[in-house]
Amino acid sequence: MNIFAYFTNVPLNEWITFIIFFTSIVIFIGLSEVLRKKAGWGQEINRKLVHILTGVLVFFSPLLFKYSTPLILMGTIFTIINLAGVLTDSLKGMSSERKSYGTVFFPVSFIILVLTCWPDHKLIIMVSILIMGIADAAAAFVGESVKSPHTYNPVGEQKSFEGSAAMFASTFIITLVLIMLLGHVDNLSLGFFNAMWIAVLAAFFITAMEAVSVAGSDNLSVPLGAAFIINILIKATASQKLFITSAALFAIVVAYLSYRMKALNKGGSVATFIVGFIVFGIGGVKWAVPILTFFILSSILSKIQKKRKKHYSLMFEKTDTRDAVQVAANGGIAGSIVVLNYFFPSDIWYYAFLGALAAVTSDTWATELGVLSKEKPVSLKNLRQTDKGSSGGISWLGTFSGLIGSFIIVLAGLFSAPSMFPAVLIPELFIGITVAGLFGSFIDSIAGAFFQAQYQCKKCGQITEKKIHCDGYNTSLVAGVKWVTNDVVNFICSATGAAAAFFVVKFFV
Repeated sequence: MNIFAYFTNVPLNEWITFIIFFTSIVIFIGLSEVLRKKAGWGQEINRKLVHILTGVLVFFSPLLFKYSTPLILMGTIFTIINLAGVLTDSLKGMSSERKSYGTVFFPVSFIILVLTCWPDHKLIIMVSILIMGIADAAAAFVGESVKSPHTYNPVGEQKSFEGSAAMFASTFIITLVLIMLLGHVDNLSLGFFNAMWIAVLAAFFITAMEAVSVAGSDNLSVPLGAAFIINILIKATASQKLFITSAALFAIVVAYLSYRMKALNKGGSVATFIVGFIVFGIGGVKWAVPILTFFILSSILSKIQKKRKKHYSLMFEKTDTRDAVQVAANGGIAGSIVVLNYFFPSDIWYYAFLGALAAVTSDTWATELGVLSKEKPVSLKNLRQTDKGSSGGISWLGTFSGLIGSFIIVLAGLFSAPSMFPAVLIPELFIGITVAGLFGSFIDSIAGAFFQAQYQCKKCGQITEKKIHCDGYNTSLVAGVKWVTNDVVNFICSATGAAAAFFVVKFFV
């Protein structure tokens, strides 16, 4: 079918509704810009007003349309208009005072929701859009209205506990009310207790997603996260929801204890809760054991002989207290694979999951134990000896430690899911996934050697991953690509391990 058929198959009355609806949004945005200039409203106030009222208008769209094509077209047009507005700074009434692509993410998220949820889950689209439009704005409004908010900085953008509380309360109310009042849209008949149960779990997950979103990305992460978790919870049986609830509580405990032990900062603990919620609650025990093995052993290793390794902290970009970006870089691929397995079940995903964790474990062990070697490492860039802790440097101790770390993850996978390791295939699976993990670690070293940003301190001359060194002195880029940080390299490592394990098991085992 050619592309024109998607438009010609839509009845004329749908296109008339589309024109009216689209024109209404354009007129509203135009009027808000005129009023902003005449009334002298602040840019942020006007942006929030547009955000809320546009969200409310779009909320009704699944009730007004029977076909998805007009909605996808509308989202596409607004994506292009908003992107042009951000790039040219021409839509000040809609844009944030800081650099943000939130206005672009808004229609993009709507398009994804329509593509994935239409026509059987219109309620999910409506709930997700209203949470983005109202709950997200409520979090910002409350956070900025409190005179002395209790702030935290999860991923480089200041948040407040008061704002997060408002996000939780608003999300809970919106989810509960809409499920009770509009459940018939998706032919749902859920009792009050069941709806409240779903609303509480969804509110926890979505609030965490909002907390670790920056630069307007909450307009993408919040609605898509809402659609994802609500879809799962609506379909779950009572026993499944009980298991998910237990998993969520367990994830909270792990994140909190890790924060108290300084293995994570506040942002890292929030990100760990999200990854834990997904892996523990949706994946189950067989997925939880390997990722817990990685997290616990790697955290312990980072504390071993801390005084001896203190010198190398001046070279590394991050400390042994992990932040949200580090958690995402190391666990994001693994969490995403659990999601893929939920929607497209296949045993191959479990092996890819182990490969991702084996790779980041191998890299972590090689780094943490490699710096304790008596011999200097060899740089993969020029095959010459280099300083310990240098990106792209490898040593025999580090390589052997990485191999052991990768092996332990596969062992944890066997322990938690013996059915995934048939007796006749155990040697092949163990060797294949362990090598895949070590290969991911090796690619990490190559990326570190050739592409990771390296800076030189203007005061002491030290080569480092840090942009600030020696008590506030700026550093200058001397090698690598500026945006290729240690977290980017770790993400590459994880993705490579997953892909390698997938390929090996798919074609050679």
